[in-house]
Amino acid sequence: EAAAAQTLIDSLRKEVEVANKHIAALSAKHALELQCVRTECEAELQSMHTKHVLDLQRICDEHAAEREREGNEGNNETFMGMLLNTDVPPEGSAPRTFSQAAATALMTLSNV
Repeated sequence: EAAAAQTLIDSLRKEVEVANKHIAALSAKHALELQCVRTECEAELQSMHTKHVLDLQRICDEHAAEREREGNEGNNETFMGMLLNTDVPPEGSAPRTFSQAAATALMTLSNV
């Protein structure tokens, strides 16, 4: 009876060991899949950010060209600085998100 119990215990230990290896393999696989998804998302976010910056640069360039045609000096760098400066708040105000910075700069562009 004791030998049969020991055999059962040994058999169960082997099954647990196999299950643990299977769990470890699945965990590694899922970690790799999550890293791939994260990398893809980061690349997409960077691509979207780059596109927005280029769109905003184009808008600023168009505005500067329009101001030059009107005989005023266009200050493209100031507007791009406003658009890209989301970490340092202007004139002591609260930090802004990129969307808030873009909205402020575009409102400023339309008021000039």
